[in-house]
Amino acid sequence: MIAAFKHFFPDASLTVLVKPEAVALLSENPAVDEVLVIDKKRNHRGPAGMLRMAREIRSRHFDILLSPHQSHRTSLLAMFSRIPERYGYGSAGFARLAYTHRLRRNTQRIEIDRLLDFLADALRVNTAECPRDLKIFVNDSARQEARQLLRDLDVRRPILLGPSSVWPTKRWTAWGFARLANDLIRRYRSPVLLVGAPGDREINDRVQRWVRLLYPPYIQERVFNVAGQTSLPGLYALMEQSLLLVSNDSAPVQFRLCRRFAAGFDFWSDGPFPGLCSGCSADRRSRVERSALSSL
Repeated sequence: MIAAFKHFFPDASLTVLVKPEAVALLSENPAVDEVLVIDKKRNHRGPAGMLRMAREIRSRHFDILLSPHQSHRTSLLAMFSRIPERYGYGSAGFARLAYTHRLRRNTQRIEIDRLLDFLADALRVNTAECPRDLKIFVNDSARQEARQLLRDLDVRRPILLGPSSVWPTKRWTAWGFARLANDLIRRYRSPVLLVGAPGDREINDRVQRWVRLLYPPYIQERVFNVAGQTSLPGLYALMEQSLLLVSNDSAPVQFRLCRRFAAGFDFWSDGPFPGLCSGCSADRRSRVERSALSSL
C-alpha cells in the first residue's frame, strides 16, 4: 500500500503511524517520508495518552488520513485527529464518528489485496497492476547483526524455525517442531535456529526440551534458541542468509513473503498458506502435521 501510494502520488509527503517495534522496518523505506510512533504501553497509554497522540497528529496539519484498521482505539484517534478527509472501513469501531469516508472491507480477499483495494476506493486510483510483492528495506547494520550472530554460533546457511505466535491457536506443537528440526537437520545437514522475540524464548525452550528428550547429541547440539537475539531488521537479514524457514503465523512467515523462501509453512492461521487449519479436530491436526513433514 505504501509503495502504491507513492507510485500514484510521488510528490505527496507520506507519514506512517506505527508501534515502536515497527519503526526499524519502515525507517529505511524510501517511500516513507516520516515515521510517527504510537506507544500504547507507555507514552500513549490510556485516554490521556491517546489524546496526547491526537494533539501531536493535529499539530502536523495532515490533509488525508488512510486507516485500514478495525480497532475502536484507532477510530477514536482518527476522530480526534481532525484531519479533514479521513478514510476508514465502515465496519470499524465508531466508524460513523471517526471517518468522513467509510469503505467496504472485503473479508474474502487476502490482506495485501485488501490494502490495495482500500487505496483504490479511497483515492480513486487503479491498483490492479500494482506489484503484490512485499518489500522490506534493511541497512548494513542489520546485515552485520545477522552475520555476527552466525559467527558467534559458528554456523552457516541455517534453517529457521519460528515456533511461537501471538495467538496460541496459531501455534503448532513444540513436539512437532522438535520432530521437524530433527528431520531437517538429517536431510539438509544444516543447523536449526529457533527464532522469535524475547518473549518467545520459553516456547523455543520447550522445543529444545523435546529435542533433548527424543534425539541423540548430534541433533541436540545443532539446535539453537536465538529468540530475542535479533531486531526485526536483523531477523530479516538473517533470513537472507538462511536456507529455508518454517514458522507459525508470526513475523517470520510474513517476512517469508518478502524473501520468497524455498519452503515455508503457516500453521493454524486464517491466511492462505500451506498447513492451514483453523478449528481443527485432533485427527485433522495430526494429518496436517504428517502432511507438512512429508512435504518438507
